[in-house]
Amino acid sequence: TGEVPSSVAKFVLSLGATINMDGSAIYFPACMVFLADTSGMADEVTSGTLLTILLVSTVGAVGASPIPNAGLVMIVTIWEAVFSGIKIPNQVAYLQAIDWLLDRSVTVVNVCGDSLVTRMIAAIVADMPQGKASLLDNDSLSDGKYDQVVGAGRVEKKDNAL
Repeated sequence: TGEVPSSVAKFVLSLGATINMDGSAIYFPACMVFLADTSGMADEVTSGTLLTILLVSTVGAVGASPIPNAGLVMIVTIWEAVFSGIKIPNQVAYLQAIDWLLDRSVTVVNVCGDSLVTRMIAAIVADMPQGKASLLDNDSLSDGKYDQVVGAGRVEKKDNAL
């Protein structure tokens, strides 16, 4: 049915909002390559540098603040970590000008990832034996959509017949 119990959603989405930043992990390396290319430093982006950019971007995405334009701070931080000693290029102004638009795309990717993981965890928890489905005990199903946890961890839906 695609429904997720609220107890699972509250647990997974609270973690996903801070940890699962897929869009940011894609956005930061793209910005680094853009900046290096437009500033004439394309030859500086070797496979080792690109691997460092990917690693720092992934770790930085987890620690990025979920506020508008926080990505610009991370871009400068990643630039200084990867290209230490090289001043950040003036082309960062282009990113600053369109960051408000790109940030919306990053948010869409992050929210889609959080939703997908939430549904996957709900399916895993629903397949657990009843004794191990501690997230889905009868006390935590307080949103009124479900009656009780039944055998094999499945959740029995309320019959809303009139």
